[in-house]
Amino acid sequence: MRRPGRWRLSPKAATQEIRRRAATSANVLLTQHAQEQMADRDIIAAEVFRILREGQVFETPVLEAGEWKAIMELRMPGGRDAATVTVLAGNERLLVVTVMWKDLS
Repeated sequence: MRRPGRWRLSPKAATQEIRRRAATSANVLLTQHAQEQMADRDIIAAEVFRILREGQVFETPVLEAGEWKAIMELRMPGGRDAATVTVLAGNERLLVVTVMWKDLS
């Protein structure tokens, strides 16, 4: 992925990059907040990885402090929409900031 500059990261490109990075589990880091939200919302790690590997970014990612932040969404079994707020960090990492049910937000 190109370094952030004077260009926009499209939802399609963000989707592809998140999926590519999430293919290697060691690239994914869950913040303490994300882990707390997972517990509160009964979302397990396997579901977070499924969101990252199969989901889609619909909204244009935001550039914050030199890193892209995107909301990755996926319709889960049972019909619920889940999402992660994910930062595309350096060194191929994905930092999952939070996890939510989109149909409740």
